[in-house]
Amino acid sequence: MIKKLIDSYVYNMKKSDVYDFALKNGINLSEEELVYIYNVIKKEYQTIIYGNPDFIFADMKSKFSLETITKAENLYLDFKMRYGNYL
Repeated sequence: MIKKLIDSYVYNMKKSDVYDFALKNGINLSEEELVYIYNVIKKEYQTIIYGNPDFIFADMKSKFSLETITKAENLYLDFKMRYGNYL
């Protein structure tokens, strides 16, 4: 059931949803960063949620500022700890 909800949300997700979520969590994304993250989420969300996204963060490190990548990794870990048991 949860997987279907996540699939549906990601399918219907817009760039503005990603931007608003990032901004709400103290991450100010450039247009280039927004497009990159949006595309990665659309393509790799199952890996991000259920697998090992280390290769995604490694790739981001070559494209994002240190501050942005640090905030994104911390946000990911925080959400994984909070909601990991529900997945």
